[in-house]
Amino acid sequence: FEDGDIDSWITGGHAVWFATTDAAYEGSYSAGSGDIADYQESYIKMTVESSGILTFWWKVSSEYYWDYLRFYINGVEQNKISGNIDWTKQSYSVTSGDEVMWKYTKDCSVSRYSDKGWIDDINIESY
Repeated sequence: FEDGDIDSWITGGHAVWFATTDAAYEGSYSAGSGDIADYQESYIKMTVESSGILTFWWKVSSEYYWDYLRFYINGVEQNKISGNIDWTKQSYSVTSGDEVMWKYTKDCSVSRYSDKGWIDDINIESY
């Protein structure tokens, strides 16, 4: 995201993700979830072009156990984090054609901390 845009990504939900400087694992930019209200979501996704090990760093600042940053492969949730979690590395095996998606979701009430999620330093190491 170091060029300051996410044009090659598909983003949507109730608010789009965007390149931001408010949190970055490496460099100056990361991708951050959009501002959403209760019962809403904001997602960013892409189709994997080559098989390998997908690694990424993610961070969340949300209401513990209620508002989550989630990660999916082909629509199946792989992991989720909530609370005030600093940058953490994740690794998953992916196949060419898989859809990977990160989604920030809110429950019915209460906002805590920054109330958003971030991803950064996404890489696929081919087999």
